[in-house]
Amino acid sequence: LLCAVPAASQNDAPSDALADVQRAANGGPLHSASDAPSAPWTQQIELRAADPCVLLLNATGAHGCATRNDGTIAPLLPLFEQADIDTLVASAVPSKALMVAIEEELFTPKAVEDLETHLGDRLVGMAVLSHGPAEAASTATAKAAAAAVPESQPVPVAAAVASVRPDAGAAQRLLSMRRFKYGVVLLEGDEVEAARRLLRRRGAQAAPLLELKFPMSARGNASSCLSSRTCLPLGGHSVWGALQPRTAHATPPERSKPSVTLAASLDAASPFHEHAPGAVASVASVVAVLAAVAAVADDDGMLAQMHALSATPLFALFTAEAWGQAGSRRFVKDVVEFNCSDAPVAKPEAVDGGGDGSGGGDSGDGVDSSAGALRNTSGDLPQLPRCSSPAFDDIRFASLGGGAARSVLVVDSVGMRDAQLHVHTRAGDESNPVASALFAAASSSETTLSTETRLPNALSATVVASLPPGPATSFADSAAVAALSSTTQPHAPLAGSTFDTRATLDAGRVCVAATVAARAWWSLAGGTGAPSANCSLVEALLACMLDETLCGLAVQLGVRSSLASHYTSVYIPYATELTPTVAFVQRWLKLKLRQGCNASAACAPTVALHRAFSPAIALDEQTGTWSVLDASDDSVWAESYWPEGMHATLWPFQPSNLETALLFAFAVANAVAAAATVHVCRRGGRRSWSSFRIE
Repeated sequence: LLCAVPAASQNDAPSDALADVQRAANGGPLHSASDAPSAPWTQQIELRAADPCVLLLNATGAHGCATRNDGTIAPLLPLFEQADIDTLVASAVPSKALMVAIEEELFTPKAVEDLETHLGDRLVGMAVLSHGPAEAASTATAKAAAAAVPESQPVPVAAAVASVRPDAGAAQRLLSMRRFKYGVVLLEGDEVEAARRLLRRRGAQAAPLLELKFPMSARGNASSCLSSRTCLPLGGHSVWGALQPRTAHATPPERSKPSVTLAASLDAASPFHEHAPGAVASVASVVAVLAAVAAVADDDGMLAQMHALSATPLFALFTAEAWGQAGSRRFVKDVVEFNCSDAPVAKPEAVDGGGDGSGGGDSGDGVDSSAGALRNTSGDLPQLPRCSSPAFDDIRFASLGGGAARSVLVVDSVGMRDAQLHVHTRAGDESNPVASALFAAASSSETTLSTETRLPNALSATVVASLPPGPATSFADSAAVAALSSTTQPHAPLAGSTFDTRATLDAGRVCVAATVAARAWWSLAGGTGAPSANCSLVEALLACMLDETLCGLAVQLGVRSSLASHYTSVYIPYATELTPTVAFVQRWLKLKLRQGCNASAACAPTVALHRAFSPAIALDEQTGTWSVLDASDDSVWAESYWPEGMHATLWPFQPSNLETALLFAFAVANAVAAAATVHVCRRGGRRSWSSFRIE
């Protein structure tokens, strides 16, 4: 009791922790002499994979979670079923602070409100217990599914997906907007299993203690924290480009030629930073765009038509769309309002051939910039145009001004199981050329896809007279726009939640959406032929962007971090860092489109980055300070800085009353003994005191 026990090291196996807590749960001794290697786990379990809800700020104030600066520790009370919540809120208010461990499917706005109303300031933390990406199911359904298979086998995916509540996505989207006055973390894997086993114990001092230390630096609202430099705008970088490569004779896009853009949202949202899979909300749409690009780029006959097209086929994947369409609105604003006050000057070629709109490269966190497959081979290409005021390292986007963006086709929330595709347009614009091209493309798609991916009635014949939030609404005032989606609603049912996983997707339907989009896009550009998506490529890209394990392709492209979460990042001026999601997509596009150069040294793929943050936020380039131009704009969002030393720790046992009394008595006795020693030493004179001094 009196000696500090070291924390578990990085090499301690989670199975040791589970073995220890299993013994404790069964009422046996915590560990014997033979269990010495795992002894540290019995004193504390460092929850290294705990994923915190973070503090976000908009114009009205703070949203999300944070603990006190010194953290909080309290007993952890299990809420495994709705009946546990009902019992707690019907009981007397506890006299001491506590935290609750709540199953992921019970983590809803109503449950949180009921707990906060009843417990008040006694509620000081919350741990959300995840079932993992393949088993986001209610307790009853999970038990029923597990009973049908051997215990060692996982619960079937279909059973797990079917059990997710239809309103789970909407519930977690609301929770993302809520202000919690305490810390909230998501636990998964071996750590959540250890917590569950500890929480199932019965008897005195059975409740474990949970310590949360996740203070956040920002205070007030987005405007005040940006001014005090304790936060950064939500965003990062969008990826855009053209099918036509840059050569010694042309730098697409050409100002004199209209463009047809195939677009999608690149990232996702969730209450938890590292658990934003966004399978339907964004990943399926991104994969559909990539597969559509590949369908044209892999066809030599279509590449041969490139110079004769009536419009330039562009692609764009926008960041921070879940936060007021910040990425696409920033892009549109920069295109429309860009005015370089100095003569455009040449910029030395970047390693990967093109930077963003503000000096960012593509190396940094989670990305290996030395990837051999992507080294520059641009030879004698003319250098990219840039502007020093305002500072842009690459102003190719300016060529899209003056009405050059003729048509925009947005792929939005495709691939849902058992769902038709729907065409969305603005009310009164149901027969615009983009919508017409989509219907024409869908009418031919079923006859050319393989039997495995041929879907009857792939596209609904009814147009939805409203645009989903995202790139479609951002371009609606400047181009003919239509969106392709698996839902008639503004959001997919599980969008914005931890439940929007790969298990919710039908890869065949993603492939159909990619084919429909590719054909409509190519037709709008004036091309002939019917490109078809490679369904094997679709499967591989979905696996790369949604599985926990880093895929071989990502490693080849120099991406070092997992692609399993696509949470929106922050925009850091002049930084060279990209999120793994942005880096993977940008590098994949460059690798795919490089084949259009036919090994020519004087040729480079047209793939660029563009800054992504709210168009209602401005950066003073001289001082590096931020300002909010329009506090009422719903894209004004910022994320707090994360201080050092944040952690979550689970303590399996609370000290008993006897232990507490003994510790207090020992402390008093120790203080009395120390005082007596000092008194005796002083009476012995200065020489005697010196003999006790530590040299």
